[in-house]
Amino acid sequence: MKIIQTFVILFCLTLLQQGISQNPFPPAFDIVTDTIGTITLPATNWQYVEDRAATWAIDSVRQSAVADKFHSNTPETRGNNDPMFNYWVRFRLKNTMNRDAHIALQFLGGWQSDIYLFEPNGKEHHFVNGGSIPWGKREGYKLKNPFYGGYIPISILAGDEWVVYMKSNSEIGLGTLPSKLLIRLFSMDKMTADLSQDEDTNYIQTIKDSVFFGILLWVAIFNLFFFSIVKERVYLYFSLYVFFLGFGRFFTPLFHLFFRETPSIYFPFFAPFCLVFIVFFITYFFRNLLKIYLYYPVWDKFLLILNSIFFIVFTINAFFVDKIASPKWVSIFWDITWGVSVIVYLSLLATLILFIRRPEKSNRNIIFTLLPPFGTWVICYSTQNILGRLNRRFDIPLPSFFDWLVANWHTIEIICLVWMVIYFSWVLLERFNELRKQVVQKELEKEMERSQLIAEQKDKLEIQVEERTH
Repeated sequence: MKIIQTFVILFCLTLLQQGISQNPFPPAFDIVTDTIGTITLPATNWQYVEDRAATWAIDSVRQSAVADKFHSNTPETRGNNDPMFNYWVRFRLKNTMNRDAHIALQFLGGWQSDIYLFEPNGKEHHFVNGGSIPWGKREGYKLKNPFYGGYIPISILAGDEWVVYMKSNSEIGLGTLPSKLLIRLFSMDKMTADLSQDEDTNYIQTIKDSVFFGILLWVAIFNLFFFSIVKERVYLYFSLYVFFLGFGRFFTPLFHLFFRETPSIYFPFFAPFCLVFIVFFITYFFRNLLKIYLYYPVWDKFLLILNSIFFIVFTINAFFVDKIASPKWVSIFWDITWGVSVIVYLSLLATLILFIRRPEKSNRNIIFTLLPPFGTWVICYSTQNILGRLNRRFDIPLPSFFDWLVANWHTIEIICLVWMVIYFSWVLLERFNELRKQVVQKELEKEMERSQLIAEQKDKLEIQVEERTH
């Protein structure tokens, strides 16, 4: 009997030790209003855990083996602040009002996001969204941006407490720093307003992008026509540059027109390659427009090597790296790739500055007209890419002007690109007219030579006839 009692006591102590060692669930967040707009959950009301291998399912994270690893998002418990690419978040919501609470949860974002809701009676609700999910299978209220998730409206009965688990998988991207991980709730009015604003913004943006794409497509076709006549590669490179530039600015409409149900093709392959061809062809266009290979042959070789490196690295990333490397290394390789693109653009800007001292009047006119829009675009593009990635990867504070730059970037970019395209088109049109005059002049000279040759042959023939007649 004593042996049995001792065994029971030891068993109870083991269970007690396990219960003490288990990481407790965070305290529930009390919902006292559902009309405030946006509510950010305090860090003490939610916990997270990184799932490096992206192998945990909802049943796994609810068991003690994984549940013990959840911790709060405070400097003392956060550990390192490296980017997370696959992670889980858990929290509880309790309705303390005397009526039903009507709120909305937003997806955390990522390549694939899941939300699991558990009612007090154990009933489970599962919602999925994310960039890799076909549009028809995305759940909740959807935002038009292909990368963003949507809202999940829920109603919690008075006095009820719900448990929420949120999972985010980022196969491609920069990852999320723990210090930047925020959990927000939205009132129904706020959600409706955001969706309405998203519709209006997307509608206006689609019109702008469609008009811009139409103009660029028209310019590309005309330059391709010029190339077919004069056979100068500068027209071909400019045509291809403008064509892919248009596709790059037609990103969201193109997704909704052709790739809504096949995002796994669009995001890792089609969309990025539009961007890489922009860099590739503008480099060759600059070489042929300014004839860099004649004036600065060493610098020209440097541009060619740099452009080739960018294209090769990009191709390897798009087709191979994400298949063999972890999301962390995929993100690092993409950072390197876009870093090389920044170097390419800065090198092209340095090329323009290099040509300022050239005595040729035609090139100097091109430089002084092109330098303001291209320089503005390159500096803003480089600043946004470098500072944004440093902030999201290393949590380096952003300067005060960064938010203004991001908010106004689309307008700045459109102004600069329209200026560049119009000016390039005018320069190439003038060049085409000059080349056409040269071609006509050569044809006239050939015709005159032919007429002169015929006249000489006629004179010789007359002399021969006279000689024979004599």
